[in-house]
Amino acid sequence: MNILQVTVPEVHPPTKGGDHRKHGLVTSFPDAGDQVVRYSQGGEYQRYIRLDLSKTVEIREGYRELQRLHPIFEASKLPVLLGWPYTGLARVSKYYTPTELVDYINWADIVLVEEPWQVPTVATHADVPVVYSSHNVEAEHFDHLTDSWLGTRIHQQVLNIEQRAIDCSDAIVCTSARDEKQFHSRYNVNCQTFVIPNGTYEETIDGAAGDRTVLQQRYELNGTHLAIFMGSRHPPNVEAVQHSMDAIDALNAEGIEIDLLIIGEVGEQFDTTPPYVTTTGFVEDLDSHLNSADIALNPVTFGGGTNVKMFDYFGAELPVVTTPYGIRGIEAEDGVHCTVREIDDLTDGIRELLSNPDFRSTMASEARSLVEKRYTWSSISTTYRQKLRSLISDQIDDTL
Repeated sequence: MNILQVTVPEVHPPTKGGDHRKHGLVTSFPDAGDQVVRYSQGGEYQRYIRLDLSKTVEIREGYRELQRLHPIFEASKLPVLLGWPYTGLARVSKYYTPTELVDYINWADIVLVEEPWQVPTVATHADVPVVYSSHNVEAEHFDHLTDSWLGTRIHQQVLNIEQRAIDCSDAIVCTSARDEKQFHSRYNVNCQTFVIPNGTYEETIDGAAGDRTVLQQRYELNGTHLAIFMGSRHPPNVEAVQHSMDAIDALNAEGIEIDLLIIGEVGEQFDTTPPYVTTTGFVEDLDSHLNSADIALNPVTFGGGTNVKMFDYFGAELPVVTTPYGIRGIEAEDGVHCTVREIDDLTDGIRELLSNPDFRSTMASEARSLVEKRYTWSSISTTYRQKLRSLISDQIDDTL
């Protein structure tokens, strides 16, 4: 198969959860002899300074990414800096489609469009199946905007764009059965839906103990225990960091000495933090951070899709304290694979887990086993490819 994957920002090398999903979904395709081209319309603004507007990354044989910067597209995405959706990009895409992208659409046997914003535009040029590959139900993801007049209007635009994307698609890829139900409850869905979950890479599943002293020296940690939260700057993560800091603050006030590392872009949203909280930004050696921690936190209370970070936590054999919303769409059980607590009981959940090392060890082992059996990108991608092949076969049958 010739597979075109259309994305908004550049993906490779993946650094955020959404990047890892886009890459992970197609990771097995080249092994089966497929040709995969990812067309990314966006990237680092520093590339404008270097006049590096057109870049091709050969990821491996049969798999490459075309990273293209278009000023008109970049301008349309500026509202994203305020936490708003890509509604402007959807409007711009309607009136301007790069010739190169059209050529690749004509080359492909199937087109995967990540997120809904460009689906209608791609579909107008495609004579092959078009798949809307969702990362969440965007209307749900931006439900928090409806507390203002302007936010309500923007949310309505999201609803309209997502419905058009569904109408133009031959199939929708959902991250969970929960998201699948959300699509059907919020929209008129007349195409196939596939549930393809998030996951993690097999090579990251090791559970090896890290050297805590390295992190202690790097970040000047003094606590007896170490907790971790990681994430992008999305609003659900920003709120979750605040919940995490509040819980860690309460525990330190009780005399339970615990440091908190905030990993990823989300830490950039906080100008000041308590002395026992450290923001690291992006880290190259994520595994050593995860393997050195006692617990991981995921106290999110809104958003869409499933949290990729949960699979990274589980794969690193790291005990997790999460809210019910943080574990949505993942077949994990409270008390078996993780500790699930409502946000008001987050501190109690952390305290209970820290006080029982044997329970933490058993839970972490069960969580790792769950990921190995159900949530590796290699197995997920193989299943996804089978779904896509059946979609192409169905269309061929319909034309006979």
